[in-house]
Amino acid sequence: MEKDTGRNKLKRILAVTGVTILILMYLLLLVFAIIDVAGWQRYFFACMGATIIIPVILWINLFLYDRMMDRRKEQ
Repeated sequence: MEKDTGRNKLKRILAVTGVTILILMYLLLLVFAIIDVAGWQRYFFACMGATIIIPVILWINLFLYDRMMDRRKEQ
């Protein structure tokens, strides 16, 4: 079995965090739609945007983390 590196741990933490945020966001949207909060349609479009933006932001963080670790190893 392969050792769990720091990068793998970070990837798992970010993945779980991203999934948790998306699930909570969709549950909140469902509650808003059921209780008929005014303007729930705006929340729907915000969720659609966040569905794309959150994974992209997490990927960028991992990419930058890798670049910084590579530079540290070179020094």
